[in-house]
Amino acid sequence: MGDDGAFARQAVAKLAFSKENQECLRHEFAIYAHLSTHKGVKGLLPIYGLFQDMEGGPLMLVLGHGGSSLFSREKERTGKYSDQVNISESERSVIFPTPKRYLNLTILLYF
Repeated sequence: MGDDGAFARQAVAKLAFSKENQECLRHEFAIYAHLSTHKGVKGLLPIYGLFQDMEGGPLMLVLGHGGSSLFSREKERTGKYSDQVNISESERSVIFPTPKRYLNLTILLYF
């Protein structure tokens, strides 16, 4: 905490300009809100808010920074963007858990 009582956190702002993209961002916010109400759900990023420009501009979702994406990391490693990424065995075990854990797994990918 700073001297003025403010907290400093890394955050990400996702902007949606078109009506269709704004609908997707509202849906993403609703999913985070729903998951945050369930006990036992771990690893969610903090959501700081969903903000709409009062003059019909973009919608903005502000959430905690969760680190680099796999695609960004692959670009840093290879110097170019790719349609696929390489992951370690330890990452693979988290992303693709044992069948017992599949019952509570949902992976949403938006491109």
